[in-house]
Amino acid sequence: MTTQHFRGVLALLVTTALALTVDCGGTTKPNTSSAYLSVDPVTQTLYPGQATQLRVTLHAPDGSSSQVSSGVSFRASADGVATVSASGIVTGVAIGIGTVTATLDGKSADAVVKVTPLFPGPVFIDDYASGVAFAPFGGSTNSLSVDPLEHHSWATSLKVAVPASGYTGGTLKVASPQNMSLYNAVTFWAKASTPTSLAVAGFGDDAAGDVRFKAELSGLPLSTEWAKFVLPIPAPAKLSGNTALFHFAQGSSGSAYAIWFDDIQYEALPASELGAPTAAAVGWTPINIDLGRTAKLPSGNGSGNTATFTLPSVTLTNLGIGYFDLTSSNPGIALPGTDGTVKGLAFGTAQLTATLGGVPAGVGTVTVAPATPTTLPPAPTLPASSVISLLTKVYPNSPVDTWSASWGVVGGHSEMVIVGQTMQKYANLGYAGIEFTNHQVDASQMGYFHVDIWTPDMSAFHVKLVDFGADGIYSPSVDDTAFEITVPVTALKQWQSIDLPLSSFTGMNFRNQAQIVIVGEPYQAGTVFLTNVYYHK
Repeated sequence: MTTQHFRGVLALLVTTALALTVDCGGTTKPNTSSAYLSVDPVTQTLYPGQATQLRVTLHAPDGSSSQVSSGVSFRASADGVATVSASGIVTGVAIGIGTVTATLDGKSADAVVKVTPLFPGPVFIDDYASGVAFAPFGGSTNSLSVDPLEHHSWATSLKVAVPASGYTGGTLKVASPQNMSLYNAVTFWAKASTPTSLAVAGFGDDAAGDVRFKAELSGLPLSTEWAKFVLPIPAPAKLSGNTALFHFAQGSSGSAYAIWFDDIQYEALPASELGAPTAAAVGWTPINIDLGRTAKLPSGNGSGNTATFTLPSVTLTNLGIGYFDLTSSNPGIALPGTDGTVKGLAFGTAQLTATLGGVPAGVGTVTVAPATPTTLPPAPTLPASSVISLLTKVYPNSPVDTWSASWGVVGGHSEMVIVGQTMQKYANLGYAGIEFTNHQVDASQMGYFHVDIWTPDMSAFHVKLVDFGADGIYSPSVDDTAFEITVPVTALKQWQSIDLPLSSFTGMNFRNQAQIVIVGEPYQAGTVFLTNVYYHK
């Protein structure tokens, strides 16, 4: 199996390091006429974040020995490579070779520690590499298995069952960040039980919201025969702390089938197989920030960030902003950070310029200005018996599970109290999910949906109501209904009351209202405040 092969590689590294220690270090047979120390293991290969316990043994002149558990001091020759605790726990930090010395009563012994990348390359060959686990994307249906009947090389492959409805998708990830900057590509082999197009394959999406180093290809043609695919790493030097090693997503086509992946690995391809990016772009839209606040820069899904390669001829999409080098024309006004955000430091406008490995990727405008309402919208006057409220000061509010679900695209969400009234603020709004799935609302006797909005910069505001149907669960192919309405923004920095007839939400049921999805225009560039959210007769 490949796992055995992988472990064999590590064993070889350990054996080689030990041989070097014995042959080149001038080690001689201990003088048994006096006591001496030894450490175990005398040589150790770790990956960053991995830890091991050193054991110290005291050898007496008479040939007896005993393990020492106290009184020993430990010192690491290079804390930047590996650290050691007072109790002898050695932890890998970064790629390199160091020495750990144990000392007791003037006697000492050394252990050689070699820190390597978590993988010599493989993510999945015959099995998941050590430390790799699958994390599903939100709303996905997944059935993954190690298949001994199909393989490109060795003996097994990773089989993914594509459901008849919904979608399958997730990421192969590790717990601690790994330095993958030694590689310039992720390669894999894939096939399907029926010819199809793989919606998405990529890396850098940890399925928990971190997409700063995301990159992916879409529409990859799969046949019933194995084919190799290359995912270039757009700026390898930037990928020094990656946990999300490989991801995929595939929607249903009405019938179930299978996809197989094999030989998923990081590689350092020669220039004859992989060139540098020849074009790049950041999907800039105007960014507006409150003074002293930060806003997320376009990153990941829907960002419009791309990198184009001519060798091979591919375009990576949905790139994380972390791959780009950013400079500000006026850092005293708007200062980009290394975490994919920009901070407003003074009122005014600045231009952010992005490059990818020296390739120009575009310029975006950041405006720092007051962008918070200072007044309240008109208070509702309807009788409480005619209202089902989610967020008002006037009526009892039905519980809401979350005002910003994890699957949304929002630069920042916060609950604020302004002039004594609770409001929900969404900065750099792409789309946000308001969920009350555990406290569903029967609005079948209501006639309207109401919300008051205030925005300094949006041109339109979308409202999508989602009903989970009689079964009360998310089942789009069974009985869920949803409809989206777009409302133009009529005035900036003023309250706008939106009252939408439920009859306008074509084809919808309203007995099991469970979600409201809001969308901003321009996408992921505007800020909006919401309050007075309710259904009414």
